[in-house]
Amino acid sequence: MEFAQNIWQTLVRAKADKKHPWRVLTLATQSQAGPELRQVVLRGVNVDARCITVYTDARSQKINQIAVQPNVGLLFWDARHHWQLRLWAHARAESDLAKRAALWAAIPEHARKDYATLSAPGDVLAPSGSAAINMATAEQHFVVLHFQVHRMDSLVLKREGHQRMALDWQQDHWQETALVP
Repeated sequence: MEFAQNIWQTLVRAKADKKHPWRVLTLATQSQAGPELRQVVLRGVNVDARCITVYTDARSQKINQIAVQPNVGLLFWDARHHWQLRLWAHARAESDLAKRAALWAAIPEHARKDYATLSAPGDVLAPSGSAAINMATAEQHFVVLHFQVHRMDSLVLKREGHQRMALDWQQDHWQETALVP
């Protein structure tokens, strides 16, 4: 249990500290072509609910992939401490419109343009080299994704010996199992 608490405390620090190495993580989803990986920004951590939160565009491919297969992987890497954390989680979009609106209201004006493009993320860019935007439609493209974690695998690389621990959610607690690195 103590190890799980350490991981969650580190995730809480990463959410608060924009320079923390776990602030930007890798999200893995599954497409028909195979695994899809991309970097996302950690926007929320709810320890009691075992949830990690990120924001994305409703038109991004990850939304379709999660609709088909909501089980995802999350990968965090801290190069300074040689610490890798892998999480397995179930993804869901925030359905409460009031909660989503409150999160949208907290986004700085300059960052809202990321959701205002007329084209979807990944579409071919216009010959002009820039994507047209419409700020009036930006909020409708804003999606809050929650990932409820059910398994963790922590690996710390050390000269004196690597350390690896698996953590599985068992009804009301984390079951910790030491693993061969």
